[in-house]
Amino acid sequence: MNKNKFLLLGAIAITLSLMVLAGCESLKIGSTGRDPLILDHAGRDLGVTEKPRWVQVWATSRNIINLEAEREYRDSYCFVAEDSGSNLKAVQAWLNTVQINDIIGARISTRVGSTAEANVSTADNAEYSNFLNNVMTVTRDATYTNVIKTSDYWIKWRIYDPDDVTKSKDEYTAYVLYTIAKKDLNTQVANQFQQILNNANTKEERQMWTGLIQAVLERGLGVEAKQPASAGLDSVNITVFN
Repeated sequence: MNKNKFLLLGAIAITLSLMVLAGCESLKIGSTGRDPLILDHAGRDLGVTEKPRWVQVWATSRNIINLEAEREYRDSYCFVAEDSGSNLKAVQAWLNTVQINDIIGARISTRVGSTAEANVSTADNAEYSNFLNNVMTVTRDATYTNVIKTSDYWIKWRIYDPDDVTKSKDEYTAYVLYTIAKKDLNTQVANQFQQILNNANTKEERQMWTGLIQAVLERGLGVEAKQPASAGLDSVNITVFN
């Protein structure tokens, strides 16, 4: 089988594996048919058969807001990263090298971008583009404090060729969960927005950016509007220059 076909199968298998994870509380070694076959998982050697709740929620919805709605994480922002590979040591090493700042910055940038697009009449507006570039630069270059690596998990799968079940590839998928108290990240993001306002070149630009920032503060950092307003940034004050 060629490499590109297995890459495609890998992507399909991750989707199927998440369906397997979402569909059961317990992890059973072995399967039938052409579904991904669970060969091993974290904690198996210690007798662990239940997958972590956060993995189940993430696998079920692929929506971080659902995870943040869990009682354990209601006062936190959650960030999940995942990767796959053929070598367990390499995957485990990846768990320790995740660039969480990039993940947090990307989420903030995405949120700001979606909010800005909903509040700006045209996507090629020069002030809007300048604002978004500032957000992407500041939020991704920032160093976020008080971020906690809460948990990690891995599963070893056997991926079958849907055209020939006798052909397969073994692969590990690793997940890592980071959390940060909402009040801590809210304050840090508000400080970043203040820095962005300081970079405005004109009064008009500053006024426009202020409106966009206020809209983001009202919506919070959830990736979808379903997040409760109480979880947002609306309790954080920033200085607005006129």
